[in-house]
Amino acid sequence: MSGDTDRDVQTWARAIDGMPREREDRFAAAEALRVEPARRRPWSAAVDGLLTALGL
Repeated sequence: MSGDTDRDVQTWARAIDGMPREREDRFAAAEALRVEPARRRPWSAAVDGLLTALGL
């Protein structure tokens, strides 16, 4: 906060206006973090590896 009300109002307005876009970008990034490892190593491959290691 600068102490200048007009300036602070504009700063906060820009920050608030950008939040919905940032939220969507962050959810998209989180989805990419979830999908990429799953694509490279699906659960079925992990289970097969575990069962093989256990001798089953």
